[in-house]
Amino acid sequence: MENIGMLILVVALFTGLTFLFYHAFKGYIKKESSPRKWKLTGDRVYFWQSVIFFSVMGTALVIFILKQGTSWNF
Repeated sequence: MENIGMLILVVALFTGLTFLFYHAFKGYIKKESSPRKWKLTGDRVYFWQSVIFFSVMGTALVIFILKQGTSWNF
């Protein structure tokens, strides 16, 4: 049962970080690249790669901090 709670936390955190990063930077990236490059070349692919990378690293960092926080003895 503990693993299901952790899985729900990870999925919710990943989804939330993805949503935040996407909405924060989509307008900037589309403005900086030309419409032709955005539609025909890989600008959209690179944007989504960075969104996924940020979300995975952010989720891993938060889970690591939470795991370490439970093992500290004050």
